[in-house]
Amino acid sequence: MPGIKQVFRDSTRDASVVANIEAAVQKGELPRAVQMAREALDQGVIHPMLLNLRSYWHAQSGRPADALSDLRIALQMAPSDIFVRNALGLMLVRTGKWQEALPLMEETVRIAPGFAPAQYSLGWIYAFSGELAAARKCFETAIAIDPDFVDALGHLASLASRRADWVEANAMAARALAIDSNQPVALTALAAAALAQGNLESAEALLSRLGDVSHLPALEASLALTVRGDLRDAQGRYGEAFDIYAARNRDKFLQAAPQYDIKGATIHDYVRWLADYFGAVPDDGWAGMAQTEAASGGTRRHVFLVGFPRSGTTLLENILASHPDICALDERDTLGEAAREFLVDDAGLARLAAASPDEMERHRKLYWNRVREFGAEVAGKVYIDKYPLSSIKLPLVARLFPDARILFAVRDPRDVLLSCFRRSFSLNSSMFELLNLERGARLYSEVMDLSTVYRRTLGLAWHRLRYESLVEDFEGEMRKVCGFLGVEWDEQMRNFAELSRARTIKTPSSVQVLRGLYREGAGRAIGAGDTDPAALDRALRLCLIGLAAVIFLEPHQQRADQLSFSGAEKGVPDVEDQKIARLVAAVPGFVFYGIIEDQRFADPPFALFIAHPEPAAFRHNQGDMHDEPGVGDPRMGRDQRAGPEEREECGGCNAWYVGQGQGFQQRGSFGALHAMIGDPAALLQKEIGAPVR
Repeated sequence: MPGIKQVFRDSTRDASVVANIEAAVQKGELPRAVQMAREALDQGVIHPMLLNLRSYWHAQSGRPADALSDLRIALQMAPSDIFVRNALGLMLVRTGKWQEALPLMEETVRIAPGFAPAQYSLGWIYAFSGELAAARKCFETAIAIDPDFVDALGHLASLASRRADWVEANAMAARALAIDSNQPVALTALAAAALAQGNLESAEALLSRLGDVSHLPALEASLALTVRGDLRDAQGRYGEAFDIYAARNRDKFLQAAPQYDIKGATIHDYVRWLADYFGAVPDDGWAGMAQTEAASGGTRRHVFLVGFPRSGTTLLENILASHPDICALDERDTLGEAAREFLVDDAGLARLAAASPDEMERHRKLYWNRVREFGAEVAGKVYIDKYPLSSIKLPLVARLFPDARILFAVRDPRDVLLSCFRRSFSLNSSMFELLNLERGARLYSEVMDLSTVYRRTLGLAWHRLRYESLVEDFEGEMRKVCGFLGVEWDEQMRNFAELSRARTIKTPSSVQVLRGLYREGAGRAIGAGDTDPAALDRALRLCLIGLAAVIFLEPHQQRADQLSFSGAEKGVPDVEDQKIARLVAAVPGFVFYGIIEDQRFADPPFALFIAHPEPAAFRHNQGDMHDEPGVGDPRMGRDQRAGPEEREECGGCNAWYVGQGQGFQQRGSFGALHAMIGDPAALLQKEIGAPVR
């Protein structure tokens, strides 16, 4: 045809090229195979295996979009190619499309249930999304197919460590390390287990075997650094601990900033938008109409448990779940559909305000359908919907369930922020802000202001429970909560830690909850009689961390970045939910009731940290602490991903299997390929619970 150049392929030659590349892969010569695949594609040879190999090169070169494009084309060419499907699933997760990855990998497992890499990849996605029981099953299936699947063994050790099953953690890790003596997930899991049991020497020895973790996939390195920082803290080496956390967070911040730090489209913008909108609403101006019987979903009472991450929401959920008349749902986004429809812009909020009873009933049915899908048996029970991010979505609760009750878990904001700073969360727009103390403090303050506005305008019943008060008077505070929920106190609630072992705890608080409640979780300042100069000096230096709290005290008009201390030393106390005894001994004066108890420092900025007759949790400028990390601004242009909130990173998944047909073996030469591949999840991020356009 005129103007069109016809190219006739030599099919025999093309087949020979593909066969040679496949042979290189089978020999474990991945770099050579990748180069050959790139050259062949440039010459017009199109084949799913070649696209798969080139996608790996794109991914390793920092071009995830190009990698994803190649894999999508490969899947179109070969819809049943399990290697392509597996690689595409991992790439989807790497690019934040984990909700697309999940059904793809579930289908892949149905197509090839005996393909261990797919079982492993699906398990890794489940673990990332908080489906820990499903993840465990997939990892166990993978090692049943291939007993030497070292990464699956490592992840089983990690899951066991998270549920404080030390026997299982040690057994799985031992099997993994017998295959690969430096398997990073297994070593990290063993170190975390040793640390949790107080065996610091063993934890040190295990982490030393990892050495410099910069060569590890990003998520595995991040987890190892978290445990290393926790170990330094346990050893009383607070400055080193802080430096480890800060360096880890700085790397994560720089990697994630292009996605989350977008001027005019951050979580701060979203929260301020909501605060401005509802700030103009009269008192009780959004109070819902009378609730119908059907809206209750057959529950005895409907309760939303919310609170900023690391404020004790997981602890409270498990205490309540031990009551025979209470059913608690373990952190699921039940309001996602409604949020996507209404919490998007001013017009969406206007639609919500004017929604007809039929439209509200439709969304109630969607809500209760999700609750049933998640396995909650709510009939006749007091139903606890625990999902901290729902505090941003409370206008939905006011319209859909006006009789619902709001239970806020609060904790001293300095301890909350420092605890968040220490943990290595999977990122979303909210968790991203917690990588930096000042940004996290600003978000905390903004969300508390928003929650105060909600309390004034939504007409919902509220009860605030302070973590510190719960520790001081467990039965007294829980009796108050029971009264608010309409149930009688039950002695079984004292045994919540043991009962929690039968539940899946998905947040970073799992090990602490399983240890039970004790006073070390609530920091208390040592009396003013302690005037040791060295201790006071260290407390002053630690104020560098506490300076983030300045943002909460707006009447002082101080900014953390405008204050400095000469020669300041950075240190990090242990502010986990239930471990703070070392801090109280080592750093007098730092924590809940004030940092400095010496009147020589009565002037600003030090006055901001002097012990106060009121706990810090009540010293917010708005007078209330109804707090929640934000969800993505609908105007941010990000995907809506309904998912769990407080998820610690679960380790990288580097099973980027390539190949075609049954020509490759999982172990042997293909096992070498598995080990050679880098980190297809290095920039793994998730946006959860975010209403978007």
